[in-house]
Amino acid sequence: MMVVYSFIIYCHIWCMANQRFTLVSAFSNTMLFDYVLGSKISALEKAFDRNLLASFLLANVLTGLVNLSMDTLFASSVSALLILIVFALTLSVVIGLIDFYGVRLKFW
Repeated sequence: MMVVYSFIIYCHIWCMANQRFTLVSAFSNTMLFDYVLGSKISALEKAFDRNLLASFLLANVLTGLVNLSMDTLFASSVSALLILIVFALTLSVVIGLIDFYGVRLKFW
């Protein structure tokens, strides 16, 4: 396990040295280290894990609403980023509220 962890650290250091350091790579590295160590799971991850069917259906509905409301192929970079942020925020808030109130969407 220690060899695998050391190899992952080496790969991330090499990648960061050869690429520009951005907020996205820093966030993904942090998430990967937490996953490898297994030290903690966020409340939002638990909420998504408990309501996978609801999150899948809601994400599909939100995707359809975005595709029907605008021409996504010709959207600017700024508007695309704003749409993604609102999409992720909406999905996270709704799934968090569903989990908070104890609603489960399961058929088995």
